[in-house]
Amino acid sequence: MKKICLLLGILLVSCTPKIKVVTYNVGSFSKFQDNSTTDAAAVIQALDADIVGLNEVDRNNTRHQTDQAADLAQTLGGWEYAFTSAFPFAGGEYGNAVLSKKPLLSRQEVHLKQYDGYEPRCVTVVETEQYVFASVHLDVAKGKSNFLQARDLNDWFALHYTGYDKPVILAGDFNCTDDSASYAEIARLWERVSATDATYPSTEPVKCIDFIFYLKTARPVELVKSRVVRKVKGVDVTGVSDHLPVYTELKIGKKRPSYTFVQMSDTQIGFFDYNSGCMHSDSLFDACVKELNRIRPALVVITGDLVDDPREPNFSLQDSIYRANLAKIDPSIEVFDLPGNHDIQPYNAAKREEYIQQRGYSQFSVIREGCAFIGIDSDCIKDNVTDLEEAQWTWMEEQLKAAASCRHRFIFLHCPVIRHAIDEPEDYFNFPVDKRARYIALFKQYGVEAVFSGHTHMENYLVYDGIQFINAGPVGNALARGYPGFHIVNVTDDAVLSEYVATPLPEGISRWSF
Repeated sequence: MKKICLLLGILLVSCTPKIKVVTYNVGSFSKFQDNSTTDAAAVIQALDADIVGLNEVDRNNTRHQTDQAADLAQTLGGWEYAFTSAFPFAGGEYGNAVLSKKPLLSRQEVHLKQYDGYEPRCVTVVETEQYVFASVHLDVAKGKSNFLQARDLNDWFALHYTGYDKPVILAGDFNCTDDSASYAEIARLWERVSATDATYPSTEPVKCIDFIFYLKTARPVELVKSRVVRKVKGVDVTGVSDHLPVYTELKIGKKRPSYTFVQMSDTQIGFFDYNSGCMHSDSLFDACVKELNRIRPALVVITGDLVDDPREPNFSLQDSIYRANLAKIDPSIEVFDLPGNHDIQPYNAAKREEYIQQRGYSQFSVIREGCAFIGIDSDCIKDNVTDLEEAQWTWMEEQLKAAASCRHRFIFLHCPVIRHAIDEPEDYFNFPVDKRARYIALFKQYGVEAVFSGHTHMENYLVYDGIQFINAGPVGNALARGYPGFHIVNVTDDAVLSEYVATPLPEGISRWSF
C-alpha cells in the first residue's frame, strides 16, 4: 500500500502543469543584423518555450515591410500569435506581440497613455486553457510617465483579473530597475518570478529591466527555475537583440479561495455641479456602478458623503440621484453605506436620528466569509459629540470582541484617523490629535488589519503599527491630485491586497481636479 501511495504521489507531482515562459525585447530584429528572426526562433526553440512575449515589433511599416510577429510564428512552425500596436510608425505599426505554442482562447489589447513621456505604450493579453499571459513594454522616459503607466497597468489587471481562477503572468521590458518607484508600484500587485541578472545591453549587460511576474490576486504559480539567457547552442544570443531574453519555468499552484469586496467613497451627489442638475455626479456614479456590475464583488462599502447637502431645496434631487444609482447595482452584490460630514448637517443627535430614519442605520457590523466588516460614524468623533462617540465606542468594542475568531477584521469610516503620521497636525481631513492613539490602540488590540476611509477626495495608503490605513479617492469629483475611482480588495487566508483603480470615465468627463 505504501508503494502505491508513493507512486501516486510521484505521478501527481509529475503531472502538475508547468509553463515555460520567455520575455524578449527583440529590437525589431534589427539591432545587430538586417533580420535576426531566424536566430530569435532558434533561441526560443532551444529553450523549449510554451509562450513568448515580444517587445519592439514592427508590422508593415517602411522600416520593415512585413508582419514580424507573423513571420516569427511561422518560423517556429505555425505558432499562434497576437499583436498590439502601441502607436502608428513609419506608415505601419510598432508594438508588442505574444507567440504561443498552444491555442489562444482570447486576445485583448490594452493601451497605456503617454503622459509626459516619449511614447504611448500597450499590453498584449492572451488566454490559453491553463493561464493568462501579457506582454508589456513601458516608456523609457525618466519622468513620471513610466510610473503612471505602471499604475494604469495595475488598474486594468485589478479590474479584470482579481480573484481569477487561472494564473495571470505579466512579462516584458519595464524600462525600470527593481529599486525604482515604478517597480515598487508593480510589485504591490505582482510577484516577481524571474532571474535578477542584468538583461541590458546584451553585449555587456549592466542592469535588469526585463521581468516576469504573476498576479498575486489570481491563482498562484510556483517558480521552478529562471535565468537570463546568454548562450544557447548554435546561436550568439548577444547578437540577436540589444536585450537578453529571460526564461522562467513555472508550476501552476493550487487555487486559493478568496473573497473580493469594493470600498468606495464620496459619491457626494451635487458637489460642484448644482447648475447642471447634478449631471456630472450622476454620470460619475453611473460609470462606477457599471464597473461594479461587471466585476461583481461580493460586497460594497460606501464610506460617506453620499450627497453634498442634506438641507432643502438641494437634498431631494441629490438623494433621488443617489438612490437611483444605488438601485442599479446588481442585487446579488451586498451594499452598505455610512454617513460623512456632508450627510448630517449640522451634526447633533437629532440630525443623526433624522439620517438614520432616511438611510436605516449609521453604523453596521457583519461577518462574511470569515471576515468582520465594521462600519462606524466618524462625524461624532470629529465633531466631539461625546455621548454619541462613547456609545459608539462601546458598541464597536463589542463587535470587535465578537469577531475574535474571524480571519480578518476591517473598520470602515468616513474621516481618516491619520493620513501620513500619528503626530501630523490636525486639520479638516483627519482625527483630533488626542483621539488617534486611543482608536489605533483599540484596533491593534483586536487585530484590525485595515481601516478604510474617504473624505479627502484623494487616494492614500499608509501602514502604521502593522495596520493598513487605506483611503479612497472619490466616486464623484476629485480634489488636488485625486481622481475618481474605488478600491478593489482581495482577501485570502493570509493576505489583504487592495488596489485603488480609476473609474473608466464616460466620454466628455475627465479626471478633473478642483
